[in-house]
Amino acid sequence: EPMFIVNGESRALASFREWGLAVTFRDVNNDLLPDLYVCNDFASPDRFWINQGNGTFELVTHRNIRHTSRSSMGVDFTDLNADGVPDFMLLDMLDPDRARRLVQLEKEIPRSSRLLDWTYVPRFNRNVLMISQGGQQWFDTAYYSGVAATAWSWNVRFLDADLDGDDDMLVTNGFAFDTMDMDASLRIKSAQKSASKDSHALYEMKKLQPRYNSPNMLFRNEGRLRFTDVGEEFGFAHDGITYGLGVADFDNDGDLDLVTNNLNESPSLYRNTSQEPRIQVRLPGGVGSKVRLVGQGGTTTREIVSGGGYLSSDSGEVVFAAGVAGQSEMLVVEWRDGTKPTRIERPVVNSIYTVTKPNLARRLVKGEVTKTTPMFRELPDAISFRHFPNLAKDFDENPLLFKRFSTAAPAMLCRDFDNDGRLDFGFQLARSAGVQVFLNLDGGNFRPVTARYNDPSGFMGNAGWLDGFAVIEGKPNFVGALNKTIPAIESLTQPAALTLRGDMDGDGTADAIYITQNTLNDHPAESRAMVFLNQSGSFRRAADWEQSLGALGQVTSAVLVDMDEDGDADLLVSRDLGAIGLYHNRGDRFVDVSEAFGMLEFVGLWQGLAVGDFDNDGRVDFAAGNL
Repeated sequence: EPMFIVNGESRALASFREWGLAVTFRDVNNDLLPDLYVCNDFASPDRFWINQGNGTFELVTHRNIRHTSRSSMGVDFTDLNADGVPDFMLLDMLDPDRARRLVQLEKEIPRSSRLLDWTYVPRFNRNVLMISQGGQQWFDTAYYSGVAATAWSWNVRFLDADLDGDDDMLVTNGFAFDTMDMDASLRIKSAQKSASKDSHALYEMKKLQPRYNSPNMLFRNEGRLRFTDVGEEFGFAHDGITYGLGVADFDNDGDLDLVTNNLNESPSLYRNTSQEPRIQVRLPGGVGSKVRLVGQGGTTTREIVSGGGYLSSDSGEVVFAAGVAGQSEMLVVEWRDGTKPTRIERPVVNSIYTVTKPNLARRLVKGEVTKTTPMFRELPDAISFRHFPNLAKDFDENPLLFKRFSTAAPAMLCRDFDNDGRLDFGFQLARSAGVQVFLNLDGGNFRPVTARYNDPSGFMGNAGWLDGFAVIEGKPNFVGALNKTIPAIESLTQPAALTLRGDMDGDGTADAIYITQNTLNDHPAESRAMVFLNQSGSFRRAADWEQSLGALGQVTSAVLVDMDEDGDADLLVSRDLGAIGLYHNRGDRFVDVSEAFGMLEFVGLWQGLAVGDFDNDGRVDFAAGNL
């Protein structure tokens, strides 16, 4: 029997005598293990359990979620901010009509005595939209997103109703007896004083509570975590009492239709009439597996789910919008039991794919350990270098920083500085323009030298400057014997800091990528790339390549290397508060394949990258440094 851990104590699930409503299994931390969210009503707090993979579930605490709904009725998950971690919506009973709220009973009033209890997780009488911060931490945007109040709500579903690439939100509403109506509560109390206590009298008093009719709602995703109610426009606004909501492709046209169960009325069947291109995937027996559509504009992920709604379940197929992000590069099925992923190259638009799991699947066990020989051996006394940071009052300059920028590790450069056939390396000195170089004597001993390799121009030499590619005063430049020039850049909102060289367009000449980094004043702005192609002795800025990269996150390091062994340079980046990013070179642009290769699950404070064939198998490997 699975055990559930609360504050270090293991308990059986049956020991939690609570007012459960909806429950759902979702993999929220990308370990292919189903985690469990339980919506509780009345005095019972919600329970969010993370699967540990060894027969136990551990309770999410105040460190992960700072508040929930008071009477959670329904829940659904999707990745709204495209960070690779599911976000989720909780339903409560706050009416969008402010006049109607005035007659609703306030179920819980926060006590000021709890304000200093930092472990206290308050519950509010409204909906909550929890957005992931890239790991197992979520913050609420319900008011900002326009979805805090949807009336007496039961079921919520995220689905891309209009197939524009963004998941919309459907909510079903209504209740037979408005038990929160304070006027009705006063009438019942008055009747109880004079009426008998038999069952018929109690039933007659119950009828004093009015029927709570409320229209169902459909919120269109406008981007940037904003939603607009378009239920009337989209034809999903039945005004009554709707409990159940099911999603399936009833007409087999590749999109998702709806069916609702209405109290004391006929069910309603809604046909999706969208004509936008789509791709549908069905996985027989694939509950818990994930399907990813990799396109030119990014990656969309769907999880195969069974059940999870309040008194409701869906059929299980998943649908992707195929006309927004350009041509679809690949469908990737990541099987729940660890079977090798199934890949479909360039899936055909307006098709339905039924994918079956290959035989001979091997089940992965979390915590499985295989003893291996260490790949690296540390040489603790080989390098005599100490970094002296150029300290500043970082938090005085920008109180929103999550760490001090001025204490960052120095940039590092590996090159054969003295042309003796052995790889040397150097560190950028924080308090000067110099580079502290260590010459490789025999592979285990290094001799420090400084003067000969100082950088007189004062640019950051963390990659590429010995070949002439440089950053001078925060702007891209090229210096050296070849005297090539880079087009002038009028203004930069961020200084360029990373310099990469490689043959990106396959013409045999070295091209350049310059990547900006945020500073004290513009944190947490995302890094941008500037791409320059070498053409007949001069450089042309390649806007199409830059557009394919887009916003890169908070990049800390980057490498150009042929990861897919197709003869051209791909881009690998590390990020602060993010995942490692991999962009494949398609000859005329870069394509983000990070999610397809399972890299988005490794979120951290990544600070550096190193590439090489570490296991001597002929393929490029990489190592990433994390705080």
